[in-house]
Amino acid sequence: MPVKDKQDKVILIEREQAARWKQHFQKVLNQPDPAESADPPPSEVNLDIETKPPNTTEVRSAIKNLKNGKAPGIDSLQAELLKADVCTSTRLLTDLFRKICEKEEVPKDWRQGFIFKLPKKGGLSNCNNWKGITLLSVPSKLFCWILKYAAPCPTGGLREETDQCHK
Repeated sequence: MPVKDKQDKVILIEREQAARWKQHFQKVLNQPDPAESADPPPSEVNLDIETKPPNTTEVRSAIKNLKNGKAPGIDSLQAELLKADVCTSTRLLTDLFRKICEKEEVPKDWRQGFIFKLPKKGGLSNCNNWKGITLLSVPSKLFCWILKYAAPCPTGGLREETDQCHK
């Protein structure tokens, strides 16, 4: 599908179209910092937050809760692959998550994503009539899900069950 440049001129060369999409998404996704920066007051309560790496039970549960049929990220790992052998996936991912927690650094692939464009209403040669979604690594989403929901909340219970942990 031909796309138009900023002067509303149709771009026919594929390399130039790719450059136009890159330019468009850089503008849309890289907004300037807000005029006023957030400066929240320090917390009045010192919470004892659990910082241990996820255990095998948490990882296994998270794998089983993954949704099927979702597009993979840059690493091409799909939820169905992890679910096909839950025991092996659990062992490998638990070890990976432990290493991430120890080194305090996530894999490079987790810091990248594919921007996939989806049409909105209007003429499809106009870049503004498309929205971009970012396809992220499934293991990275799994890790984030565990940190958000499976780890115990300092106020008691699981994070998903405790309103205070969602504020």
